[in-house]
Amino acid sequence: MKKTALFLILFLCAAGLLMAQTGRKIVITFAHMNATNDPIGLTAEKFKELVEAKVGDQVEMRVHPAGQLGDDKQNVEGMKLGTVHVTMSNPDMLSNLVPEYVVFALPYMFRDWRHVEMAMDGEVGKALDKMLVDKEGIRNLAWLHNGFRNMATRTKPIYTMADFKGVKFRSPEIPVYIKMFQAIGATPTPIPWPEVYSAMKQGIVDGMETTPTGFVGAKIYEVAQYVIQTNHLYTAANILISERYYRGLPANVRKAIDDSAREIVPWQRQMVIQMSNETFGILRKEGMTIMEFDNTELRQAVQPVWVELTARAPKARDFAQQISALIQ
Repeated sequence: MKKTALFLILFLCAAGLLMAQTGRKIVITFAHMNATNDPIGLTAEKFKELVEAKVGDQVEMRVHPAGQLGDDKQNVEGMKLGTVHVTMSNPDMLSNLVPEYVVFALPYMFRDWRHVEMAMDGEVGKALDKMLVDKEGIRNLAWLHNGFRNMATRTKPIYTMADFKGVKFRSPEIPVYIKMFQAIGATPTPIPWPEVYSAMKQGIVDGMETTPTGFVGAKIYEVAQYVIQTNHLYTAANILISERYYRGLPANVRKAIDDSAREIVPWQRQMVIQMSNETFGILRKEGMTIMEFDNTELRQAVQPVWVELTARAPKARDFAQQISALIQ
């Protein structure tokens, strides 16, 4: 009887020790679809570094880059399923969940980096974040830069608006992109980002668009000859976490996440601006031809996209007016 009791005590002690050891380590899954050497990939690694440094061995953040766990849409869905805890996305994608986010993805919404940051850090950014938590249970930890977007074509130079007619461009499966390409006479072809390189290489599409750093990160210079400097859209980047998961974390871990998100903002924004300024030189060295483009007609052509997309989101038009007023 005594042996049985002693065995039971030892078993419970061992079990308790095992539970304490395994319970101490919190594993946070951070998934994104970008290359490790582009701003999104570098930001993810920096965020991991900051969080882990603040909590020691209590937390391990495992970063899964380059679409290992899925594309942008799948990673956001994964947060709701619990298979992904943190991801990096953008207002373009988030507009599928909260239509008002489209204001950050409208063609020619922003004049320059400063204009973007005024909107991010102001009332519009705060209002959108509240809507995302309230409607979708997703918390935006930080507003960051991704960049102003340009177009690339495999073999066809684009000199005027007429040259866009009938050109098959890869498009994210997001209304603002699809409608923008339709408005300028091109043919949008929805393809997930991880498949863009092969689609360009195989000629499934004639062109694609992304940020300057996106061209380098995805090695688009290997499958395309021309970059057309349209600067047609600005894309922000957001570090997102499941609100339910966030609320379930210990208070010190939540604080480490919040503090890390605040700390990463100035570092990340400056990094992206600098990388964007340097990237066109890299693309030239890799053999791409950089084409200047008078976007006056392009701006006019996409105005109906503003009207149509803001009409679907009750507050988007007000947000657009607030953003425009920031630089008046």
